[in-house]
Amino acid sequence: MSQLSLLEWSPVTKARKRGPATSKAAARRAQPGCSAQCNRILQALSRAPHGLTRTEACDLTGILNQSACARLSELLAGGFAETAGTREGPFGDLVTVYRATPAGQARARVLREMGAANG
Repeated sequence: MSQLSLLEWSPVTKARKRGPATSKAAARRAQPGCSAQCNRILQALSRAPHGLTRTEACDLTGILNQSACARLSELLAGGFAETAGTREGPFGDLVTVYRATPAGQARARVLREMGAANG
């Protein structure tokens, strides 16, 4: 994947197919902020060699659980994150671990370089 295509990707926020009109309107309103949240979660995943659970991603980024769930789904669908097994969560249950894919690592690196150039 080229650097240009890494930057052109934008998550698509969708409401459930049978969801109410209010959910569909909320998905449209949420779209502009999704990329920023995806990028924050992706940056956190790219710095976690053993992956992160959703709770850990929330703690590191300050993104609420429901939003993090949606953003992780978008990163999975975009090929920038993958599941990496399970581990024990804070309440003793098994939870999914997510990690950045090679494409996700590349996108995070490009975004960091752009931030350093703009910062």
